[in-house]
Amino acid sequence: MKSPLRNVGAAALGYVAVAIVSFVLPMIMWFVLGPDGAFRPDSWETSAAWNAGWIVVAVVGAAAGGFVCAKVAADRYGVWILVAVLLVAGALSLALYVPAEAGVRPADVGMIVGMGAARSPTWLGWLNLPLGAVGALWGARIARQD
Repeated sequence: MKSPLRNVGAAALGYVAVAIVSFVLPMIMWFVLGPDGAFRPDSWETSAAWNAGWIVVAVVGAAAGGFVCAKVAADRYGVWILVAVLLVAGALSLALYVPAEAGVRPADVGMIVGMGAARSPTWLGWLNLPLGAVGALWGARIARQD
C-alpha cells in the first residue's frame, strides 16, 4: 500500500519549494526593474513588466513545487494534493486581499516597502489559480520523465 502520509509530506515539501521560488524570483525582478520599472509612474500599481514577470514567477514556482512533490510522493496523488493546496491558498489569498492605500509613490522606495504597498491588478490574482495548477502538473510531468 502506498503511504498517504508520504503524499501529504511531498505536497508540503512542494509547497515550500513554491514559496522559496516565489520569494527569490520577485527579489531578482526588483533588482532588475527597480521601483520605476516595477510600478507605474507615481503610483503603487504594478507595471506591465512586473505583471508579466509575475506570470513567469507563478508558473516557474508552481513547476518547481510540482517537480519536488513528484520526486518525493508515493504516487501521483501527492501532486494532486499539492494542486488542491495551491488552489485553496490562492482562493484564500483572493478572498482576504486588501489593496494597499492609494497615494503617490516616492521615487526612492525600498524593496520591502514597495512589495508591501504594491497594488497588483485583480485579474493577476485570478490568473494565479490556473497558473499554479498547470505549473505544478507541468513540473510533475518533467520529474516523471527522468
